[in-house]
Amino acid sequence: MHTVSLRSRRIVVWLLVVSLLLAAFPGVALGQAPAHANAVERALGWLASQQAPDGSYGDSASMTIEAVLAQTAARRDVSAALGYLAEQAEGYTTDAGATGKLLTAVSMAGADPRAFGSMNLVEHLNGQLADTPPEEMTAIAAAWSLLGLRAAGEALPAKLVKSLVDLQQTNGGWEWGPGYGTDSNTTAFVLQALLAARVEKAVLTRGSNYLVTQLSPQGGFTFSSDWGTDADANSTATSLQALLALGVAGDDASLFSNGLTPAEALLGFQLENGAFVWQADTDANLLATAQAIPALLGRSLVYTNVAASRDRALAALQAMQQPDGSYAGSFGSLGPSSQVLLAVAAAGRNPAEWRNAAGDSLLDYLASPAAAPQDVGTAGRLAAGLSLAGINPLSVNPLLAEMFAQAYDPSTGLYDSYQSIWNQSLAIWGVLATGATLPQPAVDWLISQQNSDGGWGWAAGEASDTNSTAIVLQTLAATSRRGGDEVVDAAIAYLRGQQNADSGFPFDLAVSTSSDSNSTALVISSLTALGIDTEGSDEWIRGDVTPVTPLECLAGFQTSDGSFEWQAGTGGDLLSTAQVIPALSGAIFPIAVGVVPQYASSITLDAVQSATLYGSNAGAYRYYILVVPEGVSSVQVELEGLPGDKLVSRALGVNLYDQTGTLAEAGASDGSASAEVTVVPGETVLIQVYNYLPDLAASYTLSVH
Repeated sequence: MHTVSLRSRRIVVWLLVVSLLLAAFPGVALGQAPAHANAVERALGWLASQQAPDGSYGDSASMTIEAVLAQTAARRDVSAALGYLAEQAEGYTTDAGATGKLLTAVSMAGADPRAFGSMNLVEHLNGQLADTPPEEMTAIAAAWSLLGLRAAGEALPAKLVKSLVDLQQTNGGWEWGPGYGTDSNTTAFVLQALLAARVEKAVLTRGSNYLVTQLSPQGGFTFSSDWGTDADANSTATSLQALLALGVAGDDASLFSNGLTPAEALLGFQLENGAFVWQADTDANLLATAQAIPALLGRSLVYTNVAASRDRALAALQAMQQPDGSYAGSFGSLGPSSQVLLAVAAAGRNPAEWRNAAGDSLLDYLASPAAAPQDVGTAGRLAAGLSLAGINPLSVNPLLAEMFAQAYDPSTGLYDSYQSIWNQSLAIWGVLATGATLPQPAVDWLISQQNSDGGWGWAAGEASDTNSTAIVLQTLAATSRRGGDEVVDAAIAYLRGQQNADSGFPFDLAVSTSSDSNSTALVISSLTALGIDTEGSDEWIRGDVTPVTPLECLAGFQTSDGSFEWQAGTGGDLLSTAQVIPALSGAIFPIAVGVVPQYASSITLDAVQSATLYGSNAGAYRYYILVVPEGVSSVQVELEGLPGDKLVSRALGVNLYDQTGTLAEAGASDGSASAEVTVVPGETVLIQVYNYLPDLAASYTLSVH
């Protein structure tokens, strides 16, 4: 009996006879500093040993939340703890601060806060905030409320933000409640909440300056210098976490005390068994250990909920729709409308139902004579978007196939006589989407235009840029060039060289050194198409102070109304919003009709690896291809670790296919699913894991025996 090692990816697909879409799964990334790796692992090990059979820590909902925040920062399984918290939720959430804290943990762990146990935590918190005037809330309650709403992807109440700012004391810090005096812990939590609220920098600067005044002569931070100068692990951890979130380096000279950085001082509180103590000569402490882990990992409480960010962007996009279902742009409506079509389809929405309050749908417009494309590039994007949405492009515009055929010049391999890299790529997308045979010279020409630096320019002979390189890589991924050859590897190296310290990407560093949303989104989409997980690989996670993933950088361009801006301060716009949504959705396109998935992972009977699949109303999928080895006559696929709720059994599970169709299927039951089939050596078996529950992060372990 053997088990197989699987890499994480997600595909939204029409299977085998229709077309395919791969979607990468977003989540909290681990950017662990190697110097602290051993300390973190030992702390996590000790923390896990303290979990009770019912999933709790310290027989306390509050302490269990702290453990969830710590383990989520390290991307560990917290399902048992969440089960305990779901049972305790009603009794625990008696005030806005408690609800906000639970909401933060549940959202960061990837569970659905709007259906957590018997509660909608978002609705519950909003109700509590409506019943409590902001000026009557303590700083800590307001901070957790804001952090919780941000984690759930909700808008932050302006009055609550202002009230929390107004609670800043003259020394720059915040106090837990009126009359308590300022302290480092409360200030650290408040600063992260206000960072999430994007308040003016001066407020944050005064707060960070206050934290520096709480440095202990021993190294590390004290709770409050008014109460004594002895450092403790909790104060050191929370202060370090906040300062890292604010962009203050942990090795900044101003933070050295007694020759120690805050991280070094924090490590001084760790015992041999991995636990942290509150202060020297005290016993192992659950809270100190839990709070030390995120600080050492550089993970803050300011969480970006990618699914919520995508949904807010979709709402902003829908508000821009014209009465005829189209979207207006500088050069007509079809161009921007086809961009929106890709966004809508990538997010699993139906363009036939995509309309604003009054007017026609997006599909109504695209099927109208006004939407007849005038060039192969626009035609290709239109066809690709329709195919991605599950619509036969030729049923909307029967002339698309003829347009691509007439545009093609077999003597050169070109679809565009002006040698536009974009139009050539998009035309290939259209050919794939309409099910026509793709001429190999068309792909060969595209490859021949690669520059010596590994990238492509917008047209033949032009200097490389990230956007053009990204679209070529998406095209090559759809034509089976997924990596492992010098063309793709050189292009990936070019993109890696263009990445900024904020984990984002510019158009080209030679033109501008600032990251922008369009370039960052296009690069993410291209790497996803190649099967590269930018969120889980240290290779793509940057940050001089605290680790930032490309998706986290991308989410930072979102404005208060949900739209995305090109660069900070430019204001939300249609194109940026439309191009960002596929990246936030983890979508792969273009997709070809009637082929075995090009983006499934090739697997061998090797080892087991866990993964997480984020659900969608339209279905979220991950695919694996198994070539049956010699001597094997049957294959059993087991899916473990899913929620044991019978209500979700039909929405989670695994299917097995060969080229003739479905071999076996199994829905989740009591947290697992199993399917067994008779196979032939050398035969290819396609394994599909699916999740139809929106906003549910289904963590699973897949094994093949």
